[in-house]
Amino acid sequence: FSPLKYLNEIYFDENDLEEFSCSKTPTYIQWNLPINLEKISLAKNKLISFDTNCFLQISNITELDLHSNLLKNFSNSTLTLPHLSKLRLDHNLFTNIPSNLLYLSKQLNELDLSANPLKLKEIKPRKQYVFPSSLKILYLNFTTSDLSCLLFENLIEL
Repeated sequence: FSPLKYLNEIYFDENDLEEFSCSKTPTYIQWNLPINLEKISLAKNKLISFDTNCFLQISNITELDLHSNLLKNFSNSTLTLPHLSKLRLDHNLFTNIPSNLLYLSKQLNELDLSANPLKLKEIKPRKQYVFPSSLKILYLNFTTSDLSCLLFENLIEL
């Protein structure tokens, strides 16, 4: 892919992938993705793990789509994508909102956590811990919770 310097979107959807790991992903996927990529989609796979370190070389990503997988959490590392504005994690197996979302991006403004078995009652009502202050749109369709409204004060759509 690296000769495709103008490629800015790539879709690995519906490939039955179970892992996206820097150590186990084939080299041509791992390191030869163009650094100009702005959108990556790994939707509708069977991902059970997702190594956030795989994107250390690709910092221009604005959209990351991981919907409809089997993800329960991110790796322990912190995902830092400074330009990320939209993240889809819907239809996975998250029971908690990943704590490293706080460090994800200062530009994240849309997050979809719909259709996850979230146990949001257990989250402490400290907005600075849960959601980035840039977040404006949060999708929690098909989840039930008792959360403090203080968590949502920056949102324009819920």
